[in-house]
Amino acid sequence: MDVTRKFRTELRAVTRRARGLIELIAGRTTLPYSTGILGNRNFVLLWSGNAVSLVGCYCVSISYPLIVLAMTGSSIMAGWVSFSFTLATLLLQLPAGKIADSFNRWRILIACQAVGLFAISLAALIAVVRPPGVALMWCFTAFAEGSALVLFQICEVPVICNVVRAEDRTTAYSFVVAEQPIAIMVGRAFGAGIAEIARWLPFLVDGVSSLFCLATLFAATPTDQTAPLRSTNHQEDGKTRMIDGVRMVWGHPFLRTTTLTAGLSSMIVQMAIVLTLVHLHASGEAGWKAGVVLGANGVGGVIGTIIAPHLIRLFDTTTVYRGALWTWAILLCSFAFTFSPRVLTICWCGVGFVGTIFGVALTTARMQVLSDGILGRAIGAMATWNSGAAALGPLMGGYLASWLGTERTGIILPIAMFGTALVSLHSAAVYQPHFSTSTSTAFTQEDPV
Repeated sequence: MDVTRKFRTELRAVTRRARGLIELIAGRTTLPYSTGILGNRNFVLLWSGNAVSLVGCYCVSISYPLIVLAMTGSSIMAGWVSFSFTLATLLLQLPAGKIADSFNRWRILIACQAVGLFAISLAALIAVVRPPGVALMWCFTAFAEGSALVLFQICEVPVICNVVRAEDRTTAYSFVVAEQPIAIMVGRAFGAGIAEIARWLPFLVDGVSSLFCLATLFAATPTDQTAPLRSTNHQEDGKTRMIDGVRMVWGHPFLRTTTLTAGLSSMIVQMAIVLTLVHLHASGEAGWKAGVVLGANGVGGVIGTIIAPHLIRLFDTTTVYRGALWTWAILLCSFAFTFSPRVLTICWCGVGFVGTIFGVALTTARMQVLSDGILGRAIGAMATWNSGAAALGPLMGGYLASWLGTERTGIILPIAMFGTALVSLHSAAVYQPHFSTSTSTAFTQEDPV
């Protein structure tokens, strides 16, 4: 009865929000916070610029392997280019946090967009000239843009904290969370389609998006984003801070287990993306179909962003977390039976929906587990593992598709995800708020920064 009552309450809340959104679109009402977060000029400029820039990045990220496949016919080289784009997330998460705390963050955002614009301009030139070793050159440009993206995203949230009022931060963060699924939905569908028109066109779109982001950053009037730690920390202290984050995650059963499963699931999903691209290309499907199929992931992600808070209020964190992994495994079973674009579109929509719920559930628990004194270092450590696993996914997917074929590789994916879901059944994956909070506090007191 308790769950039923909660479900009805959450359903009424969702219905009210949906009705309000319909009235807003129909013009029968105005935005209730039009003088709040959307009245903050600096926030609107920052968010809109990054949202557009992120669409350009996802446009290029799906175009890279498609263009390499079209030019070389090698799924291995396509996997290497995709791997290069995400490799920076493995190498730069920990040092990026220290950079963000040591220099003016707004200037870092501008520098990141400038580096990304240079890299994408070079990639467009390579697409037009087509010199020998084009795939290897694109590995370099993909890595350069991926590096700029990592540092930009590390700095974005701290900058938002400085440009919005405390009472508007929850609304601001909801805008930021919505960036990625929207960028996936628009960028992937658009990028795959225009890659067939001209191989340099996705790079042009990404370059224009970077120019727009630069324009919004220059138009803003931010306060000084320089952290007080810039000149006070010794080099050894900086190394200690990063190592402490790794020690905290490894020594905490819940963080260790959930970080492991999150990384493995990310790797499997990235393998599935490459497998989808390779099979659709081998079947002679139009490039825009690949964009629609993978863009459905973003549609599911947007829906998941709306549903996740209500679902977490209905059930405990452990149930939501485990349920998401088992649902992921069931959805990936479709790869073992068919590669129909229609079926895969439904599958990827479900994967995006579940992925958002999985991420919100874990983030909610982690924010309660970790104390402020260790928060940044621990997040950097978890992000390094998760990003590294995700970076290996395209590489492994490309090799497996080349060695075993898409059909056999499609059978491996759900088996691997079911294995990951089994790991989540371990008692260490059970969220225990009292134990978790006391452990984190004790660690912070033992190793002060």
